[in-house]
Amino acid sequence: MNRINTEQLGDRIIIDNMPSELRPLADAYNAMMDKLEHNFAPLSRFSDDIAHELRIPLAILGTQTQVMLSKPRDRSEYIEQLHDQSETIEQLSGLINNMLLLAKTQKGLYDSQFTAVNVEALITKMIGYYELIAEDKGILLEKNGNFESVLGDDPWLQRMFANLISNAVYYAANNSVITITASIINRSTLNGDEKKMTTDLRPYLNIVFTNQLAAPLTQTETDKLSERFYRHHKQNTMHSGTGLGLSIVQAVIDAHNEKMDIIVKDNYCFNVNVCLPISDKNPKTKN
Repeated sequence: MNRINTEQLGDRIIIDNMPSELRPLADAYNAMMDKLEHNFAPLSRFSDDIAHELRIPLAILGTQTQVMLSKPRDRSEYIEQLHDQSETIEQLSGLINNMLLLAKTQKGLYDSQFTAVNVEALITKMIGYYELIAEDKGILLEKNGNFESVLGDDPWLQRMFANLISNAVYYAANNSVITITASIINRSTLNGDEKKMTTDLRPYLNIVFTNQLAAPLTQTETDKLSERFYRHHKQNTMHSGTGLGLSIVQAVIDAHNEKMDIIVKDNYCFNVNVCLPISDKNPKTKN
């Protein structure tokens, strides 16, 4: 145990020759180390990624400031430079806000925080936000199906739907259609890697976001899209994000103890499927 450190998380206690009364303790310790090793690797990558993401805009700000201070310049040059720096600061602020949101979702949610959420109203509002961007690309946003109120955290679900719709708009092919389809299901869930089937008879709202991609993706590439800071090289469109959009969606779904599936068909038809429990209460009307 004394030998194990962050560089040797793979070491385990050898149980074969251990007295029988100590084996349960050793098994529990090894199981704990398995969990630590499993969680430490992505945490280490995440720390490296966030350092990289912060270093670039900070380096740009520092270089721009040094250049402007190197000699007197015209007023117009200062104004132009301040506009550029304002955009960089806005990007930094957005990145930090996203990271804070991810940190909050990791702490989880309590049932007491869940209320009846009007999903149709939330999605309609988000469509309104992104309609102008969609129109510029000739994209039509369509909403259909039976939208029921779900049980969840209203602000987090609003952020989730905003990310799903914005991702669909930014990465969809020009002159295509994005559909948001809702249906009520009684689903069976898969628990973990064991693929153990359990019956879940509660009614769920199944929401599918479908769009045609501007560039092809394989399912292997698609499976990485919810990783933090992952940006696929084929998706270099007019949108330059931080690679946190679907990570936040996944974090919100995880905080609700529910499931999201991302499936690509024929390399271009992109489907994101989220499932949330239907509420038996009417949502409160907001002014």
